[in-house]
Amino acid sequence: MRRRGESSGGPDDFPVYPIGPILESFGGQPVVEGLGWKSYRCPFHPDRDASASVNTQKQVFNCHAADCPKGNAVQVLMQWEQLN
Repeated sequence: MRRRGESSGGPDDFPVYPIGPILESFGGQPVVEGLGWKSYRCPFHPDRDASASVNTQKQVFNCHAADCPKGNAVQVLMQWEQLN
């Protein structure tokens, strides 16, 4: 298991950054640390109920609505800034 900040060693060799601060910087609620997937209210669109999931063990985010950023911290930022 990789530690936070360690490289994946894969072709997209990015360090693993925590997803919580990225989501919070876009107005999301604080992310609950824990194992597995947790329901989360997406900060990228109006959301009364949790339409997204966040996994702090894998440091990834997935909104089930269309046109929302998904993936790890780097992928979410790149998609939001349209850098992909």
